[in-house]
Amino acid sequence: MTSPYLPGMKAEINALILEWGKDCAISRFVSTLNTQGRLSGSFVTQAAAQKLWIQPTAGASDIAELGIDEQTTHLAWEDFTGFEMKAKDRILPSGESYEYDVIRVHRQESQLVSELKLVRRD
Repeated sequence: MTSPYLPGMKAEINALILEWGKDCAISRFVSTLNTQGRLSGSFVTQAAAQKLWIQPTAGASDIAELGIDEQTTHLAWEDFTGFEMKAKDRILPSGESYEYDVIRVHRQESQLVSELKLVRRD
């Protein structure tokens, strides 16, 4: 049964994403089999300007209580109108020199929440 408060929650979360979110490029590994029968490929941009609201996790004790993967360093919120991420995607926030690896995506009634791991690639 859907909560009567769900439309209001969606509107509030979408407002936060629009106000505090940042445009991000999302890339996904695209591969093919090479002549030796091995997968080869590269990360290809799937969404160039996806608005995501990314926040750090609160700490190890909260992570254990919430059942979040221990590698998770950040959480990202997005609405249902954008590109839907998958585990192993990469996120590059606009103007930043670091990326996030997507560990897991949670589909909730009001929004999508992704667990991220902050990484630095050269």
